[in-house]
Amino acid sequence: ANIFIDLENHAHVLDFGIAQFCDFKPKSTTDEVLMGTLAYMSPEQQISSEVTILSDIYSLGVVMYVLFTGQKPVGNFAAPADLAAGIDPMLDNLILNCLNTEPLNRPASADKIKDILLHLLHGTHLNKQQKEHAEQGLNSLKTKLSLLDVIKEEKHSAIYLYQNNKNNNLLIIKKRPVWSKGFDETNLLKPLSHKHIAKIHGTSKNDRTYIIVMEYLNGGSLQDRLIMATPWDDALRSIREICLGLAFAHQNSIIHGNLRPSNILFDENGLVKLTDFGLDEHYQIGSEKNWYKLQREDKTRRTDIFSVGIILYQLLTGTLPRWKNKQLAPLEKFDELPEQLKTMVRTMVAWTPMSRQKNMTQVLEEIDALLEYHLQHTMEEAKTLQWQNQKAILKAQEEQRKAKLKKIMRWSLASLTIITLIGLGIFYQDILSLFDS
Repeated sequence: ANIFIDLENHAHVLDFGIAQFCDFKPKSTTDEVLMGTLAYMSPEQQISSEVTILSDIYSLGVVMYVLFTGQKPVGNFAAPADLAAGIDPMLDNLILNCLNTEPLNRPASADKIKDILLHLLHGTHLNKQQKEHAEQGLNSLKTKLSLLDVIKEEKHSAIYLYQNNKNNNLLIIKKRPVWSKGFDETNLLKPLSHKHIAKIHGTSKNDRTYIIVMEYLNGGSLQDRLIMATPWDDALRSIREICLGLAFAHQNSIIHGNLRPSNILFDENGLVKLTDFGLDEHYQIGSEKNWYKLQREDKTRRTDIFSVGIILYQLLTGTLPRWKNKQLAPLEKFDELPEQLKTMVRTMVAWTPMSRQKNMTQVLEEIDALLEYHLQHTMEEAKTLQWQNQKAILKAQEEQRKAKLKKIMRWSLASLTIITLIGLGIFYQDILSLFDS
């Protein structure tokens, strides 16, 4: 009910996060915590409000099961291939993996599922015009690669997902007009390799277009993760990987010049990979502000430092900066950060390039010092917590000892009282015996 199909047969997902709202309908299928259709809920979601990405993966598995079999996977359900003829074994396995009752045994992300589905479709969902546009300028590559998807197609540029026919590896092919920037930087990167820079496999150029062939990264972009503020130590770890990639590029005389969250990608293991070195800005004059580069500033190493500073500010606060007299305007989330960190960010985003750190190596040194400070602070907090726990344990043990001693004393007093009473009884009995005699 929350997947809509438009007139061009594109699916749109609605109602994000509604499963975590409080129950406000008496006919809700759950007990005052969750809302939704039980048949589409993961096992863990039915007993707890702690939903995760893997809970959504299970629900997607149910949707696929219903689409391909016409039935819901209830109880000890059959494999889709046993209910519907012609289901590819890879698809059958994918659906069953999504429906695994153990969350960690499901596909780790929607991107992994998408890649498998694109492999199965093998471009059959694309129209003739899209395929023709994609093949233009590829020449000898046509026979070596298979088009899987059109990621983006604009008037002057396009991004395509291809599969290498020899080893089935996925590749990205970017096409840009010959007059646009970025070809020289890409060519310089081609023979180089760094773990935080997307690998360039090849380039080509004709009188109208240039083409970049690069590694495919399915971990999404940093833009996808800028939903809310990030703990400052986690933010610094991500920024550190970005700075390592840029430091390597700068050492090889390559300036990025257009760094932004959308061209900071992640591989499937969460490793940062930088892309689009030297490419033109995505913003058109008069339309949308470029927050990551000051207007009319020449592209230098310090330009990249400014861009990283703005991205770090976003990670720390969950918002883009506001300026007052060419300085960062006050913001509570930013003001609460450690003084050393605020000083570093303010220096990185200084409007005068010469007032910024001189290079990425200096930025990395400051980041490492902050992370070391955080580590020491965390260790001190752990020691304090350990001491408090030990103190609480000793206090509890002392209270138990006192309670036990008090109990022993009560029993001793009771025993002494009984013995005394018995003794007195015997004494009086002896006295009475004397009088009787």
